[in-house]
Amino acid sequence: MVPGNHKQMVMLHYPPSGTGEWHHASPKYALYFILSSSRGFIWFLCLLFTATLGAVFGLTTCLSAQIREKPEDPLNYFIGGCVTGVVLGARARSYMTGTIACLGFGAAAALMKIGRQEGWRLTGPPRL
Repeated sequence: MVPGNHKQMVMLHYPPSGTGEWHHASPKYALYFILSSSRGFIWFLCLLFTATLGAVFGLTTCLSAQIREKPEDPLNYFIGGCVTGVVLGARARSYMTGTIACLGFGAAAALMKIGRQEGWRLTGPPRL
């Protein structure tokens, strides 16, 4: 096996079910390449965890709005951000990280909602 020849590595470790070779553009080859390299695997885990945080925020915000019967209240967004911060702290196994992330994410989410309700703009209108 020649070092750096991923096609040969794929053929040795995961032979195809048929008699032909895998093409470099096939999804099986791309997935194997991403998950076999350490950098690709780390990026995959980061994206998966980020998607999890987004799902936690959305689910918590919607549940809070339904339970409190106030769908446009910024407090729902604060609760969603806070729970997302707690999940991040649990993943880091640190109470301090969870507390700071809870306050930071909650405040940022509530301010974004308040700003959207009141029409705040960070930049002026575009110049023509």
